[in-house]
Amino acid sequence: MYEARQRKEKVSRRIENATRMLNKEKITVVKSILQGVWVIVSETGHRLNLLDVGNGIYKDMNTGLLYEVVDIVEGNIYVKRHLSRGMPELREWTKNSTGIRAQTPFGEVSATHKRGAPKIGSRASNYGGFSMGDKYVEYIKALRSGGKSDREIANALLQEDGSVLSSDGEKRGAAMLYSTIYLAEEWRKHGAAKLYRGELTRIAQGEDTLDDFLQKYKFISSADEGRKQVGRFHDVQSGVRSIEDLSEDEQEIWNALSPTVSDDFSSDEEERARKEDAVKKKRIFYTQKK
Repeated sequence: MYEARQRKEKVSRRIENATRMLNKEKITVVKSILQGVWVIVSETGHRLNLLDVGNGIYKDMNTGLLYEVVDIVEGNIYVKRHLSRGMPELREWTKNSTGIRAQTPFGEVSATHKRGAPKIGSRASNYGGFSMGDKYVEYIKALRSGGKSDREIANALLQEDGSVLSSDGEKRGAAMLYSTIYLAEEWRKHGAAKLYRGELTRIAQGEDTLDDFLQKYKFISSADEGRKQVGRFHDVQSGVRSIEDLSEDEQEIWNALSPTVSDDFSSDEEERARKEDAVKKKRIFYTQKK
């Protein structure tokens, strides 16, 4: 009887601790395990498919997000968002960052802080001598150089699957696109990668093409327009703006996003506190709707 009560109290404490972590760190509860793939339901009710990628880390094959297990209580497995999502260099980036060599799922790139943001580059010698420029249109041209469809390319980018984008041109284009989004644009405004994945999802579903991406993703036209675009999505998430206030293109991207959580976007104040000292002019973070 005493031992049974002890076991019950121990389980209760673990549930209490896991619940506290759930509230604090947005932990997701695994509901079932099917054929080696963990099917989980997040606090928003969204279904995710986790694939074991080693070292206790699991990858959602729909969004590319990484998770790690933190506790197992009465058959429920608690996991949290893994901090290595995207490029870890972003977390340590400062105005003094220079000559950084970084690995992406598709190959190596370089990065240096220049004109208020990370400047991304890559060497042709690392990609079989494949030559390309450093503009988005050049990334898309390189990604298409292997003859794959836009849907195949988008799926490989979403899944960060370097085995699919296997030619030198595809790899260099993917590495440059990935690092530009997850380092340069995410530095300019947190949430840039969320919108990128939303548009990739539409392309993977056959609803858009990579040419549409070049038009819809506003960081391509200018950094300030990209910040404003992310800000509009943040406004919708915050309830300041309705979905109907977005343009038709942005409504389509919004509807393709995985369910948003509070740390998908950052506030004006968080952006300024993070990098005010590392920019050369008064930056537009986002203009909240009045």
